[in-house]
Amino acid sequence: MITNVKTINKSQVKTHTRMATVSGVVLALLGPTLLVLLSNYLKLGFIGSELFFWGLAIGILALVRFWERRPLYSIGSKRFSLRDAGWAIVFAVALFLSFPLIYGTLIWLEVPVATEMFKALGALPLPVLLLLALRAGVTEEILNRGFLIERLLLLTNSKVVAVVLPLLIFIISHLAWGMAHLLFVTVGGVLLTILYFWKRNLWLNIICHFLVDISLFLLMPPLF
Repeated sequence: MITNVKTINKSQVKTHTRMATVSGVVLALLGPTLLVLLSNYLKLGFIGSELFFWGLAIGILALVRFWERRPLYSIGSKRFSLRDAGWAIVFAVALFLSFPLIYGTLIWLEVPVATEMFKALGALPLPVLLLLALRAGVTEEILNRGFLIERLLLLTNSKVVAVVLPLLIFIISHLAWGMAHLLFVTVGGVLLTILYFWKRNLWLNIICHFLVDISLFLLMPPLF
């Protein structure tokens, strides 16, 4: 009798956790997508969009801790060594160097690359650019790498699904930057995914993402 009760309790806990995980995956997949698709109707503006992503990321962290009742290291939040941090910087440099290669090729092919988003960056003060890069690095890595990759692996046991779906959402969330920029975003998403699968450390991805973004935010306005 006691054994049956324990079995039922374990089954209930497993069902509860799975429901939380599925809900989190749906939220992480649909949240950024709906923001982009409904941007003309929502009219959140720059500050509203930034707050939306912070809120979504914090919501996912809360879901992991209080609904799934899993530790944050289950989505890659772990300690790292200086050597690991060095690899994050190496990936950041590689991604940064891909920018002139990709954009130089597009310009040579006479593909329009300048967008209003690039021009808007030039009007922002350095503290705002730092906050923008920090938001992108933290929230996008929590959503697209740490949480989605780990939970899609857990739910589907498929690396293909765990790679492709988050990468698609990552690309879609950057549609406002223009079609030409999506090529760079795709390369960036692939490299960041490789880094996460290799080191399985969310903080390294955040460091890499932040370094690339702040470098490009400072570089792009003078060029475009």
